[in-house]
Amino acid sequence: MNRGNPWPSILRIPSYFDETEFRDPSADRQFIYAITYDDTPDNPTSVEANRVPYDSNENDVMWIDSEALVDNARHRILVQVNRLAQPLDLPDIALLADTAGGNSHGLNVKVDSNYTGSLPVDPATGEEGAAVRYTGRGSFNSDVNPGMGIRIVTEPTCSFDSVLPDWKLDLLKQMSQPNGYFDHAQRSTDELVTYLRGDEAPGSIVYFETQSSQIDIKAAGNEPMGTPEAPLVLVVDARNATSPVIDWSGTFPFHGVLIVVGDVLLRSHDPKVDHIIGCLLSDGDVEGVGTPTIAYNGDYIRWANQKHTLSVAIVPNTWEEYTIPPQ
Repeated sequence: MNRGNPWPSILRIPSYFDETEFRDPSADRQFIYAITYDDTPDNPTSVEANRVPYDSNENDVMWIDSEALVDNARHRILVQVNRLAQPLDLPDIALLADTAGGNSHGLNVKVDSNYTGSLPVDPATGEEGAAVRYTGRGSFNSDVNPGMGIRIVTEPTCSFDSVLPDWKLDLLKQMSQPNGYFDHAQRSTDELVTYLRGDEAPGSIVYFETQSSQIDIKAAGNEPMGTPEAPLVLVVDARNATSPVIDWSGTFPFHGVLIVVGDVLLRSHDPKVDHIIGCLLSDGDVEGVGTPTIAYNGDYIRWANQKHTLSVAIVPNTWEEYTIPPQ
């Protein structure tokens, strides 16, 4: 897991203060200096070696340690903050769809060869295996081809709404903002694909929303989206679209959880390539053309289900202030 700054938005200082509020520092010193470190027994402290820059005890509490120059003295403010978070509670399955299948080769679903964790167990039957839940192959020529560790569960109706109701999609939309939210009226599908392959996307939630009835998100080449260390959650909300929503070809892998309100078209002509690594949840049709593969990885799903930060709050009675004499 990434052990970098765990809450990168905590110390985001607005840039709209004017010069009278945020005057230039004097004596070549910063006006405000702030850091975060864990609430371990050695902290808070002025000893840099004792500071742990991530939530090592996993209790969602960190120290913010800041200094500010006011008049001719420096002031130090210490405060604990508590992360307010929301679990995503995504299902631990390989594929959810209305209908799924493909051309003469069908749609391959297997367990990721790099996955070393345990497989889900059906609580009702005790059967082990990552589930593929769908109503059937519909009008596709061929059905889903399950690999070892994959179990097929056909249902009378798709259970997408029970797994991802509108309120949970709204929550994902809020979590994606500002940088990861794409309104199709203002940001193109090419911008979306470029962002997904950039440095900012891994480990984030990305939400693409469109009101168009004709939408086609195309991606080719071999540049990955997300990484094994930092998978991403991508939501494509195209509930008004009547044509295939996603058309992915090429040899690139997608690492993470792909959620689609609409249809998915996967293309591949290399049987050695895993297109979707993690899981795919769709309320529409998932069609494979050529030899695309969905590879279940439960670690990615559990990573996504970890609590995502909504905001932070000051821990009561932890605010401390000191005046540091001029040096």
